[in-house]
Amino acid sequence: MCSPGTTTCDGEFATKMCNSGGTDWETPVSCLNATTCSDDACRGSVCAVGSSKCDDDMLDPTEALRESQNPDGGAEWDPPFTEIYSCADDGNSWIPDTCEADSICIQAGADRDAVNTYREEMAAYTLELEEGNPGAAAPTPPALTGMLSASCKVQQDCPLGTKPAKADVAADAFFASVDDMRGCGIGTYEGADDKSNYGNYYRCEGIAPYSLVQPVVTPCEGITRCEYSVAACIDTECYIFGETACQDENQYTACEFFVWDDPISCPNTGDGGTTPGVCETVGTYPDRTVLCNGEGLNE
Repeated sequence: MCSPGTTTCDGEFATKMCNSGGTDWETPVSCLNATTCSDDACRGSVCAVGSSKCDDDMLDPTEALRESQNPDGGAEWDPPFTEIYSCADDGNSWIPDTCEADSICIQAGADRDAVNTYREEMAAYTLELEEGNPGAAAPTPPALTGMLSASCKVQQDCPLGTKPAKADVAADAFFASVDDMRGCGIGTYEGADDKSNYGNYYRCEGIAPYSLVQPVVTPCEGITRCEYSVAACIDTECYIFGETACQDENQYTACEFFVWDDPISCPNTGDGGTTPGVCETVGTYPDRTVLCNGEGLNE
């Protein structure tokens, strides 16, 4: 019937909330302090009661960025990542507060893919400003859905650096190129320890205040490895050091740092030592090995 936890207006002067089971609306609650209900919330002249937000300069930081690059002496880039605002009970003003140490304001309601696109666009826009192009087209911030809701959260680590201090969050959030926040080898790869260094691709994603900057790790599946130069999973001939496989009917080869080594003939058969044995690959990656004349190489 309704989405649990959502609210809607019950006339002009009250709201009601959907119950936890989504089966019915709870008892209406009157709007207080002369606020009235519109767009599913009790509102005053400025904001919806119960809403919260990060600083407006952070919800759309392009103007502050442009001003900081003003050749005539722009303001120092000092984004208010730690400021958070709550709507007053009468809905007529925002009440400021400051996040605790090591925390920054994060705004809910933005799609993560849109946030990551915005991050890339902000990196390009920042570069344009630094190169003296103040007329560069500013990117559009990601849209927010639902009633404004913000909270103070501790910035997470990303693999290519330590957790930024509050004074360094701006650089991490805006000035670091996305390409510089990718890497290989974070975490472990289940079932194959040899893949721990090259078996994962990670990317630091997010941008304040729309989401925390954090690592998103993706395992390299199958016969692929993470290439450090591009920080992405690429196809490779083989992976597990020492794994063996037949190259043709009478030759086998061993894996040596992601490529097959020079071929080796199977041991000769018992016909006077003139005919190479027949090679047979058994098993599948990552446990491939060979039999020569039906026997293992070390038998």
